Amino acid sequence: MPKDVSDAVRQHGRPAVRRALENPKIIPRAVPNDGPNGADNGSEAGGNAQESPLRPMPSWIDYGNLEVDPKQYLVGEGFLEIGSFIMLIGQSYAGKSTLVAQLSMNMAAGRSWLFFRIARPLRILIAQAEDTENKRRKMGKMYRRMGLTKEEIKLAAANTAVLTIRDLQDAQAIAEIERHAAVFKPDIIVINPMTSYLGGGV
Repeated sequence: MPKDVSDAVRQHGRPAVRRALENPKIIPRAVPNDGPNGADNGSEAGGNAQESPLRPMPSWIDYGNLEVDPKQYLVGEGFLEIGSFIMLIGQSYAGKSTLVAQLSMNMAAGRSWLFFRIARPLRILIAQAEDTENKRRKMGKMYRRMGLTKEEIKLAAANTAVLTIRDLQDAQAIAEIERHAAVFKPDIIVINPMTSYLGGGV
């Protein structure tokens, strides 16, 4: 059993590391069971040493020999991928919500916009706590000025959902967003603004 990284590499070899990348598995590493004085009491007492996993450590060459998976791209070629996130930061009234509304309608229609390349229609759930009813209506009316086709309007209507939550924070807010996401099944979840849902308990 390998005791450190060098032993793991010698024992398993680089091909095993590559296989671990393609089909992740753990490489065990012995960890001493230190007693109060730093002694390995487990080995002295005949006990078994605790084990913890070594994570795969492929080289850049290993990565370079693997094909890029474009199915992981949601926006652009890596701008936003499945499982990743982007944080939009700006001063109050800078137009963050308006940008998100317009971008989400384009993404929902599968329509590239500005420097955002959209490969397919995406489902967008927007959880918001800041914008009033009237402001949401004004932002919604932007679709009439965006040059969308009738089919794109149908896609934007089917693939966007605006969820307003103002009475919950922290884990309760997350649970409520998850509850609605389980029904709507979005590709992307927008939280606007993040600070409205962080009360210090997350």
